[in-house]
Amino acid sequence: MNWKSLKVKIPKFSEFSQKARISVFLTATGLVFALFFYYTIVSFSGLHGNFFELLRSLIYNQDSSIWLAQQLILSLKTLNVILASLLTLFFFSLFSSGLSFLFYSILAKKHDYNYINPLKSLKKVVEWQLYRYSITFAPLLGFFFISGLLFFLGTAFFNLIVMMVGVNTGIVSFISSFIGFNMMFLFAFSGLITLWCLMSFCFGAEIAVSEPELDNKTIALRSKRLAFAVPENYILFAIYALFGILLVMQLKMVDVLNFRNFEAFFVFNILSFAGLKYLKTSAYINSLLTHHERASQSSHCEA
Repeated sequence: MNWKSLKVKIPKFSEFSQKARISVFLTATGLVFALFFYYTIVSFSGLHGNFFELLRSLIYNQDSSIWLAQQLILSLKTLNVILASLLTLFFFSLFSSGLSFLFYSILAKKHDYNYINPLKSLKKVVEWQLYRYSITFAPLLGFFFISGLLFFLGTAFFNLIVMMVGVNTGIVSFISSFIGFNMMFLFAFSGLITLWCLMSFCFGAEIAVSEPELDNKTIALRSKRLAFAVPENYILFAIYALFGILLVMQLKMVDVLNFRNFEAFFVFNILSFAGLKYLKTSAYINSLLTHHERASQSSHCEA
């Protein structure tokens, strides 16, 4: 980023054509994202029955052939949900990247600061989104992997654990408490790291749009500098947190398996998300201008 000047000269192109292309891009990626999101929800809901059937067969040592069949079905359904979730995240990244591109191209005009190349910017911002997700959610994924492994071992050796409880209750209770305490600590720690990364990398998409020539590590570093540059950004973080809480509440209260309900749920939240992206882009430009002003004042004072 050129900290000495906010003005960047770019090649001229048709504004109408640009807006039309990005509108088509957003519509297409938004529709595909909605379909994969709905498919993921439906697929995940079908896991519950198979999961509890497998759990019961593990505990009560039912017929091995039935257990293997249930395990195979559950494994395939779990793989299906994982793949659907990854595709959902990918198309959400495309849609979110398109919004960043659109809003930055609109808001930055007021300050004569614009992107370099449309195709290059979109390519870079998608690359950044995937990079950000891989870093942000890695701690939580690690926690869920460890939890799943411990849960599987606990159910697979359930009868042995029960027998050990009968032999020495104190040792089993101590080990269980120790594992439980460490798992709670690990969950809290991984959650805090994820939350910190979400806040620190909040302006990464806007930086990737405006300066696609930067590598992802540099984008991450600059996003951290700007994320806390002005106090108003903390209000933005609070609004995003409120949006996330309301989203979870809606998923619990609304029967999203009903496609009509899902349509209303999706349209409402995608429009709300677009509004948040607009606010975030505006906050990025404000943070960038503030940082530039402070840097200029510091250089004048040193001179």
